[in-house]
Amino acid sequence: MKKKIIALLLLLTFVLTLSACSSTGDGSTFEVTFIDVGQGDAALVECDGEYMLIDVGINTKASSKKIRELLLDKGIYELKYLVISHWHEDHYGGLRQTPNALQNITTIDALLCNIDPYTKNNLGDILPVLSDRTNEIIVPITNDSYTLGSANIEVIDVSADQGNDSLVLLITHGKTRFLFTGDIVEKAHSRVANVLRGMSDELKTGENLIKMPHHGGYNADPSLPSGASDNSLATLVDAAYAKYFVISVGEGNSYGHPHRETLDIISQALDTDVQALERSAYYFRTDKRGNVVF
Repeated sequence: MKKKIIALLLLLTFVLTLSACSSTGDGSTFEVTFIDVGQGDAALVECDGEYMLIDVGINTKASSKKIRELLLDKGIYELKYLVISHWHEDHYGGLRQTPNALQNITTIDALLCNIDPYTKNNLGDILPVLSDRTNEIIVPITNDSYTLGSANIEVIDVSADQGNDSLVLLITHGKTRFLFTGDIVEKAHSRVANVLRGMSDELKTGENLIKMPHHGGYNADPSLPSGASDNSLATLVDAAYAKYFVISVGEGNSYGHPHRETLDIISQALDTDVQALERSAYYFRTDKRGNVVF
């Protein structure tokens, strides 16, 4: 019980900190929920009564039900954006379930993805799910921007040349920024870091959160030194000026995620040791915390 109370106090402190930092002073509301979907990704972003769902979890009944029930509990039947970071089943699998994760969503203004699903041979069974609800499919280009209420969404990377390339988004509300990285690895780390370096003056002054790539997997550029302070993943974290870290990961997964090298990078960024990470108010894992709400 004591452990649970401490965890709740830490989370409350964290939520209050982010709320204060993201306030624009005009009554705007902003909330992000990282949904515990196991070894996959799903996050709901809400701003001023508009909604965006980033990825829809894995292809299991439990994952699909969690997303569906969260949307129902919040009374959400329309999405301004559905984002599929890339077409791997741990990011869109909830569309394959019956009932699917979006069963109660009637309208999606736009689907944002790094590849048009109609060009993918293995997605025929989910196309009816999308076409019944979606008004527009957009494959954006880097530097495109969109609005969600008073929040701004910037497209940082869209490449689909390598298997884990993903649509990478930076969402800004006030001085709070959330970087959604999908499953990017190696070369994409460096591309995104280069973009973020050009925004360093803004990032230095904000409260920045990074959804760590690839469920906390360590997939750094092998051409760089192996030390955790000098590789592509560490470079990405440094360029993001990240203060808060979220890992969307399944309990006891067969991949060993999150990898120790990734935890080393986070612990260095937070100036703490790995053993202390679980007690940190700046580090959250869905397999340990369940849904994480900011």
